[in-house]
Amino acid sequence: MGEFGKSVYLISAGLPKSQAIGIVLLDRLMDVIVIGFMAIIGVGILFDWVTALLLLILVLLGTPFLWWIFKTNITLRKMLNFFGFANFIPSIHTLALTLIATIISWALYFVWAIFLARIIGIDVQAHIMISVFTITGILSLVPIAPSGLGTRDTALIILLSSYGVATHEAVSLGILMFSLLILSGSLGLYYWAIKKNHEDLLPTTN
Repeated sequence: MGEFGKSVYLISAGLPKSQAIGIVLLDRLMDVIVIGFMAIIGVGILFDWVTALLLLILVLLGTPFLWWIFKTNITLRKMLNFFGFANFIPSIHTLALTLIATIISWALYFVWAIFLARIIGIDVQAHIMISVFTITGILSLVPIAPSGLGTRDTALIILLSSYGVATHEAVSLGILMFSLLILSGSLGLYYWAIKKNHEDLLPTTN
């Protein structure tokens, strides 16, 4: 719901409906590709490579099937046409740049998360931490609590316990990540409040 909320704001700012929704979906699609690939590697590192290989095969076989459903489902195609997706067809250049930007953004996220872990004394190897953060990031998307509160902590406790990380350290890391993620949205809240206040001060016309 939050992702489509971005589209609403983009549309209100004057962006065509097809582009506003298409940008958000393209952003999520690139996230799925990058994090899905990282998750398969993470499963191999944290658990075993046989399971990771099976997941890779499942993805490779499932992708053409999903594409076939997309091409043949009339209801889905009508819905996409309703939103105007025929007018939003990104070029190969745009897809490549979006993928590169997504990779860079996730790389910065992993650097940030590992830095936080080092601050509180968690000195686990970087590739293991990246795998843990990838898996916990996916699990935190499960709609149980806001921004993965509690879900992320539990996953960190379970996954890091095998590497000598105490429960209180894993919980501290989870709370610190949650707090800073919430704080990072404060700038957006500030601009929203300014815009809202400005709209309230505008004279109304009958």
